[in-house]
Amino acid sequence: MKRNIILMGGKTHVISLPLKWVKKYGIKKGEELEILEQDNQLTVFANNPPVGKKIKLNLENSNIALIVRNISNCYQLGYSEIELLFDKKSLNEKSGKTQTSLSIIQDTCDQLIGFEILDQKDTYCKIKDIAGNDINEFKNILRRLFLMLNSFGTDTLKNINKTRQLSELHRKHIAIRKYVSYCQRYLNIKGLQDKTSQYNELVIRLLDTSRVYRFIAKNQSSKKNKYSKEVLDIFNETISLQKDFYNLFYKFSNSKASELTQKRVDIFKKINKLNLGKEDLILLHRLTPILNTILSLTSLSISINFEN
Repeated sequence: MKRNIILMGGKTHVISLPLKWVKKYGIKKGEELEILEQDNQLTVFANNPPVGKKIKLNLENSNIALIVRNISNCYQLGYSEIELLFDKKSLNEKSGKTQTSLSIIQDTCDQLIGFEILDQKDTYCKIKDIAGNDINEFKNILRRLFLMLNSFGTDTLKNINKTRQLSELHRKHIAIRKYVSYCQRYLNIKGLQDKTSQYNELVIRLLDTSRVYRFIAKNQSSKKNKYSKEVLDIFNETISLQKDFYNLFYKFSNSKASELTQKRVDIFKKINKLNLGKEDLILLHRLTPILNTILSLTSLSISINFEN
């Protein structure tokens, strides 16, 4: 997008704002806008939340997975109102059984902070965001996300030989996914100035880590593998490193970042010295992505803490 510069009064250089952007954020005459100057770039920030986006979707002939994905995507993309048309019942392709579409939609909304069904019929409903988007709420949810993930890792290791407790840990993943969706929604609606892409990557990587714990818990609850003390010690050190990153993120220092990356190297040195059986190797293979994610998150934390 290009704009011509207009010279006013011989000194003031003026450019026009895109009409679509002005309408989206309800910009009025006389309002003040925040401008960030960075090298050869000027970034303009609106103080108002965007005018709510609305969408109508026809989900007839859709299975349950497609219905859930459509609603979740609309939520994450920042839509404030969704009107849905759908069949009375929809197919669960995994089980081969049908379920009432409205019950599926309600269950999905229950996992999306602020989304409520305000109008419904057998094959129609209207969903609206009743919570809004506040920076303090975003910060609170992000911290909860970190703490829940740390708890998920700790509880997975603690209950590694307890089938019932492991099967119940899936609820933690559902909560983490709920928090991630809220963060993605906030970032798509309001953003965080020039750090939006870094925060988006942050929450996605935290969700990926949660998926690893979910897979370990689910697999172990059905197979009941026995693991060596050496591998469980590596598991414990991985969780400890994850908690170190949480502390680094909220109180960043270069010395702490250096200590964290060195701890990660030391863990891999221990792994390389181990002589393990098949099941131990499989568990280590699943823990390795978490260790690599922590390194990537450390790099993200460095860039987030760069001063403009």
